[in-house]
Amino acid sequence: MKFLITVPTLLLTAVCLFAQVSNVRVQQRTDGSLMVDIYYDFSNPVVFDMEIMGMQASNDNGATWDLDCVSLTGDIGAEVTFGTDRHIVWDFYADNPGMSGDQFKVRLLYYLFDFMIGNDGTVYKTVKIGDQWWMAENLRETKYNNGVEIPVITDDYEWEHCYSFNRAARCVYNHDESNADTYGYIYNGHAANNSKIAPVGWHLATDDDWKELEMFMGMTQAQADEFGTRGTDQGAKLKSITSWDSGNGNNITRFSAIPGGYRWTRGNFSSLGEMTVFISSYITEYVNNSLCFTRRIKEGADGIERMSEFSVMGGYIRLVKD
Repeated sequence: MKFLITVPTLLLTAVCLFAQVSNVRVQQRTDGSLMVDIYYDFSNPVVFDMEIMGMQASNDNGATWDLDCVSLTGDIGAEVTFGTDRHIVWDFYADNPGMSGDQFKVRLLYYLFDFMIGNDGTVYKTVKIGDQWWMAENLRETKYNNGVEIPVITDDYEWEHCYSFNRAARCVYNHDESNADTYGYIYNGHAANNSKIAPVGWHLATDDDWKELEMFMGMTQAQADEFGTRGTDQGAKLKSITSWDSGNGNNITRFSAIPGGYRWTRGNFSSLGEMTVFISSYITEYVNNSLCFTRRIKEGADGIERMSEFSVMGGYIRLVKD
């Protein structure tokens, strides 16, 4: 039986907000087709390399935003032109046959993407989240920005004993170079905290950078300052929508965290498909830079772990724009 979709309160949420998205209107056609028309005005004085308009829908008055809405045409996706009365057509019945109710909402999401050129000349996609520009993929650099090679260490004993001289090191999961294309390189804390790991204008995501991101996604300051698993759904907002063995994310931020595992302090690899570890700044209270902050995002968990790890721990790197 066909029914009228009601949107009692239109919720407009602009994640990575920069553009002006306004005057959003939603209406169902009266011809019984269940086609839904969404109109909005779109203006932005600054044009970036890539801009994507997205939409999410809810059937529980905004408690969750996972209602299928993929049958979309019109001013949606990449390269939407600025102007008034932009128009999206949603084939509701194609996505949600037989569904009825009066708790439907839609929200438009606008994403800004740009690019960063790494030390090796690699081009990386970046995304604006709140007031920060983040890499939207993991680092795959083999050199510092002065041209010096970042040492590759494959031997487990040698990896473990990098602590003796605060030795920087990198590797790839299971020493399979093809994994670098998918997950990026694994770096220990000493490589990550070398200021030359980033091209000019960028830096390793510090503990404070991570906290700012987490609080933008809804954590309180008190939660962000804790160690261990914190938050509610912030991890899900960072996780990619595929690749996890279980519990994919919604990637609402377009951060696209993928489960590349990690290299433990003794040199063994673990948790591919299940977890990712991001290396962050040194914990300066400890002598010889022996510990650094990390963030862990895991399958089956929607929070984010804040940890202190030995600086010979191997994980992935995200950079933030200065």
